[in-house]
Amino acid sequence: MIHDTTEVRRDPRFQPAGGYGGECLGVYYPRLLRDGWILKDRLHEGRSNAWTIFEKQLPKGWLLRKYAHEQTGSPPGKGCYWDEHELQPPKDGPTISRPQWEWAEQDGKSLVWAEGGCLFRAPIHAQKIGTPVLLHDFNAMRFEAREAPY
Repeated sequence: MIHDTTEVRRDPRFQPAGGYGGECLGVYYPRLLRDGWILKDRLHEGRSNAWTIFEKQLPKGWLLRKYAHEQTGSPPGKGCYWDEHELQPPKDGPTISRPQWEWAEQDGKSLVWAEGGCLFRAPIHAQKIGTPVLLHDFNAMRFEAREAPY
C-alpha cells in the first residue's frame, strides 16, 4: 500500500497557494501549473462567465495559449468547463487561433491535440507546425454501461 511505502514522505506543512474553487478547477488548474503551464490572467464577465489564460513555452520559440472557460450557458457541445487554444509563432508572428482544439499539450518536440473526437500529433518546426498525423479517431466509440466489478 502507498501508505506504507518509504519511497515518498508526506509533508504535513505543505499548503498549496491560492485556490480555484471546490470543483474540478481545484484539481485541473494545479495540474496545469505542475505540468509547466503559466497562469497569465483570470477574467470575469458577470457571475456566470469567467476564463483563465494559461501559457506554455514550446520548442523553437513557439507559445501555446489555453483559454480555460468556466461558464454556464456555454456553447452547444461544451460543458461548464471547456478550453480553447491558440499558437503564438516565434518572433511575434500572427497568432494562430485554434478554438476547435478541446485539449492541447507538448509531447517532447511535438504538439498533440484533440479535435472533433480525434487525437493528432505534429512536429514543431522553427517557422511552422508540421503536418498533422492522426493518432486515433475515437468517434466510433460508444458508451457502454458496465456493472462493477469489471
